[in-house]
Amino acid sequence: MKHIKRIAAAVLALCSLLALTACGGLQEKVESKLWETAAPILVQGNMDLLYKGVCDENYLKLVNSTQEDCLPYYEENMALQAQAIMAAFEINDVNNNQADRFIDIMKQVYAKADYTIGAASQVDDSHFLVDVTLTPLNFPAQVYDNLGIGLMTFFNTYGELTDEQLNAMSDEEYIQYEETWATGIHNACRVSVKDGPDTLDPVTIQMAVSKTDDGKWSIDDDSILRFNEALMFYPESFE
Repeated sequence: MKHIKRIAAAVLALCSLLALTACGGLQEKVESKLWETAAPILVQGNMDLLYKGVCDENYLKLVNSTQEDCLPYYEENMALQAQAIMAAFEINDVNNNQADRFIDIMKQVYAKADYTIGAASQVDDSHFLVDVTLTPLNFPAQVYDNLGIGLMTFFNTYGELTDEQLNAMSDEEYIQYEETWATGIHNACRVSVKDGPDTLDPVTIQMAVSKTDDGKWSIDDDSILRFNEALMFYPESFE
């Protein structure tokens, strides 16, 4: 298999935007000195929404929103996470028919994510830090370890094609080639999900909650990026 690519920076950047719009405001609760509870609720609520599709009542009240309004953020994030795993394993979705089943895989994986929101500390009147301890998911490595099972049909069908043989394929043959590869990766993902989550040692990060120019309170972009990178470990390559 080709060199496994690290998750694209563009995907991470898109993910970082999701919690900073309708579901991002702390309203007046920070100003009224309730940041000790409000900031952790915002972090817990946004992460639960983005990665598990869960919105509890405390969070919805805090951000003055509804579950119906918030859940599209979860769907968009899972679509981005599906793009990430597909990119990592070099899936070329030539017929645009692969995304849904990889979205379903990522929903199952992130449903088992383990993170704990800790205490908040005040930096100044417009910045707070919230401790988050999370257990990184080692899912890409699990998938890689199961490629021998998942890609059995692909290798039995195509073996080791040369570039010349690949370029000589008709459009229909090339589409079938790419779809057989995608199915093999999906099979490896399914086996990995069935095996249960493989995890790495827990890590603690700090997520910043800051007042934006329009007076709302939101989790900083860099903090959501840091959380996203820490929660799912994508190695630079596999040997």
